[in-house]
Amino acid sequence: MSVFLPIILGVMAVLQGGINRKIAFHFGVGGATLINTIVLLSFCLLFIYFKQLETRWPFQEFRLWYLLPGFFGLCLVAGIPFSIAKWGATLTFLWIITAQIFMGGVWDYFVEGTVPGVYKIAGSLLVVIGSWIAML
Repeated sequence: MSVFLPIILGVMAVLQGGINRKIAFHFGVGGATLINTIVLLSFCLLFIYFKQLETRWPFQEFRLWYLLPGFFGLCLVAGIPFSIAKWGATLTFLWIITAQIFMGGVWDYFVEGTVPGVYKIAGSLLVVIGSWIAML
């Protein structure tokens, strides 16, 4: 089951970007982002209400870098529709995946302390080569 989660998330990322592009055509990127934010906030409030997630509010421990994931999410929600409009969904997501693989390796090495093996490096290089070939 665990392998299906990244696959499902990948499908959702494409659908989200494509649908947001359609919404942005009618309401602008700001409108698409606002709709996304309302849905996300609604689900967060439901999770908190039903106590499905442990929620603590230790403001004395709050750090400014905690805002980065939300900013990155905003950039994805607002930026992917632009990229799809310019490059199409296939190239957009090939390059997103290529960047994710690279940053995943950097994160694993510097944050998690794991060294990528030969197969992981070779697979990553194949994805980069495939992305370049797809641009031709």
